[in-house]
Amino acid sequence: MRKFFRFAMGMVRIFLCGLLLVVAIIAALEAVFILIDIAPPIPLFVDNPFSDTPAYAINPGYYQQFMYRLGGVPTVDDFEMWGFSIPKTKEPGTCRIIVLGGSAAFGHPTPAYGFHEILKVMLKNAAPELNIELYNLACPILNAYVMREVAEVSKAISPDLFIVYMGNNEYDGPFGPAWHSNTFWANCVQQPFLRFSRNLRSIRFAKQIGRRIGINPWKNVDSEAYFNTILPVAQSTRSRNAMQARFESHITGICTIAYKAGAQVVLSSVATNLEDWPPFVSCNDPALSPQALTEWACSYQLGQRFEQSGDIHKALDAYAAAEKMDSKHAGLQFRLGKCRLALGEITNARKAFETARDYDCYPFRADSFLNKAIRRVADRHAAQGVHFADAETCLNECDSNGISGNGLFYDNVHLLFPGNYAVAACLFGSVAAALRGAGYDFPTEESPLTSEECKERLGLCAQEYHRHYQHALGHLKYQTGVAAFQSALKDHDTGWLENEVSLLLEKASAAPGNARSSLEKAIHQYPDNCHLCQSLIRYLVQEGDTQTALIQAGEMATSFKERLDVQLLYARVLESSGDIQKSNALLTRLNALIHWDLF
Repeated sequence: MRKFFRFAMGMVRIFLCGLLLVVAIIAALEAVFILIDIAPPIPLFVDNPFSDTPAYAINPGYYQQFMYRLGGVPTVDDFEMWGFSIPKTKEPGTCRIIVLGGSAAFGHPTPAYGFHEILKVMLKNAAPELNIELYNLACPILNAYVMREVAEVSKAISPDLFIVYMGNNEYDGPFGPAWHSNTFWANCVQQPFLRFSRNLRSIRFAKQIGRRIGINPWKNVDSEAYFNTILPVAQSTRSRNAMQARFESHITGICTIAYKAGAQVVLSSVATNLEDWPPFVSCNDPALSPQALTEWACSYQLGQRFEQSGDIHKALDAYAAAEKMDSKHAGLQFRLGKCRLALGEITNARKAFETARDYDCYPFRADSFLNKAIRRVADRHAAQGVHFADAETCLNECDSNGISGNGLFYDNVHLLFPGNYAVAACLFGSVAAALRGAGYDFPTEESPLTSEECKERLGLCAQEYHRHYQHALGHLKYQTGVAAFQSALKDHDTGWLENEVSLLLEKASAAPGNARSSLEKAIHQYPDNCHLCQSLIRYLVQEGDTQTALIQAGEMATSFKERLDVQLLYARVLESSGDIQKSNALLTRLNALIHWDLF
């Protein structure tokens, strides 16, 4: 026994010595790499050579470093997402606002009509004398872990206000529980180490060298493979609890960063599609005995049969019997919500839909636990300039049933224009209070513009409105076709949106003038609207009027020369017109702004 103990202790000493040696080597490498500046952090802001005055451009490579599971590398096409330019010097009296979040905050699928753009026209209308700069640094797929880093880096551009609308990507974003097992080792050892190692220059150097010599396990990953590898995570498990705790920690960190930078914060709850989006994965309570599980399944299937036959009262009775045995099955709660809504029990229906969302084991939607965390953080930091906006409640109130669903959303979390308008209108009051808190003379009695007024100022003519819905329909059809989601979405209704697109096409066809004349009229009224000018050029290319498109794009590349999305569009139009040499030269200049690799 004594020999075994000495052997075990010897092995422990060898292990600890080896571990210390590895730590010492990494520390020495870090010191050398920092000294000679090898493998520095990938920057979010890079110098913008297209601007006449010192300005920053957004580096798509910064966001790409977190998207390794989707494969691919950043390209110049990413400047369509972040094409704006940020002056390095903020002029006196300028109010600088930054939006943080995921794809819903980004404005997917049509950012030109996202809530940030609607909010901007609302604010400028309410305070026309105030120079408002609003920069959307949100990014699809990414979560609070990344946005906390973005907030920290954004101190360099002297923000006055952060608007935070996020919570949908905590599950499958970087270091989310979709990618690791529900064990102590994964949650308390592996994941903290991975988060720590990401900041080591030596690890970054090794990864980039590996990518150069072809060692990249994610190189050929597509979106289908991405969704096929995610793991279900039930509510109240170690992984889900850790995710919720990290989320609260990250938004608290954003508030602390803002306070130290002298900026205000608006934290918003996150609205989701409750009424018309089923849970992706439903799990029974693991504590159910086999006999109880069989009885539960019989009651659930009986309820389904009654519901399909139209006998809602009997269906509700059967579902209620199943609920007594297991109330945590998301699919059951969704069916309960549908039945109660059919009977006019709005409050009970909403509660059931919320429970269905909260117990979805693919939690792509921000749940009640995350929204409560947002409110808690806002309450705790109210004295430090943190304001709360309740978008979740506002969107429920906007729906005719009092439960947010299709029409505001086109899928589980992404908003159509009516939903984006509702979020912007909800944010308006909190943002106005935050700007006054930041020392700006913002009117106290101004109300937001109406939906129709915002459409007009954004140039959202009938043709553009149709295009916006058409993009949404394309994304919805893609999502319902993903193999990993077929158990939940194989029979999902997309017909309502197809009908909307058809109706909008009829309106666009019947509208006075064509898309070109409508856009030209809007540009004449709002000549500084860059998105309108870009839309017109795209329509000209579609019509085959390449020559006029080239002239317009050239003029725009002069008027908005600091915008990289404008320069990219000009390069594409040059390519369409046959001027390959000039197009390639411009694309080369744009490509030089992407900082991603060492070489």
